[in-house]
Amino acid sequence: MADKILALRGLIYGKFDSETAFAKRLGWSRQRLNKITSGKSKPDIDEVFIIAQGLEEDFETVAQVFLQYWSPKRQLKSVHFDLDESVAPEECSDSDE
Repeated sequence: MADKILALRGLIYGKFDSETAFAKRLGWSRQRLNKITSGKSKPDIDEVFIIAQGLEEDFETVAQVFLQYWSPKRQLKSVHFDLDESVAPEECSDSDE
């Protein structure tokens, strides 16, 4: 978890002078952001998206900070999200109609 916290803080301090300044950019309280950056709370997917927007980073970059391990044996996996909103749900079906 410490690596994730350091990675997130690195992204924040790469663009902002303080977590307080970043929290203001997000429209959050400093305490809300601090719960995430201290590891006391894990962000939900909406919060990850907001953090990515605030950092002007793509969603994948920020999501990887929190989703590095996908297997029970903590094997490192590459994370890829396809956020192409132009694909309608029916176009994603497995049927060969």
